[in-house]
Amino acid sequence: PFAVKLQYPDMGSVIEADLRQLKLLFQLYERYDSAISTADIYDELSERLLEELDYQQTALGELILRRRKILKLDRDVVEVILNDEHLMSDMFTASEIALATIPMALLEAAGRTDADILVGGLGLGYTADAVLRSKAAGSLAVVEYLAPLIGWHEAGILPLGRRLADDPRCRFIEADFFALARGEDGFDPQAPGRRFDGIFLDI
Repeated sequence: PFAVKLQYPDMGSVIEADLRQLKLLFQLYERYDSAISTADIYDELSERLLEELDYQQTALGELILRRRKILKLDRDVVEVILNDEHLMSDMFTASEIALATIPMALLEAAGRTDADILVGGLGLGYTADAVLRSKAAGSLAVVEYLAPLIGWHEAGILPLGRRLADDPRCRFIEADFFALARGEDGFDPQAPGRRFDGIFLDI
């Protein structure tokens, strides 16, 4: 099977918009009561709502791993920001999971228990994790261009912890998926020409 998930844009702008509105409200308040400075209150709220977990410089620019608080939902969301643009988060993971569960169900129905799967795009790991939870999975190779994402999985600081890194069936490949696709040796530098039973693309 071959499956592709299309990315949804700009899911990380909600909290920034809320903070901008809060700052405006504070400014309006100070016009009527200047005895209390709201700057420190705003700074503290910003720090509590947006917690930076890691920062890395990459070939594509600044990559930030952060946790933000969604007050209306009373939950924390982990997200990755690239050059101030939202790249991914764990707020909505259904599509990433379905990208693997739907085709893996077909392999299970065919009686496979040793399927070799390739995932293009590691991200927060939900597609890869869904592959490994399938009875059809034999091995998994995950191609990821951004080295910090691999490092965060290996360090266990993402929501899935070290679940993928500790699974002996799973191997991370730091590379450009599309460059490998254009090459003659295939997607696995350690096994040129290796073929896969399923390729799931989430880039």
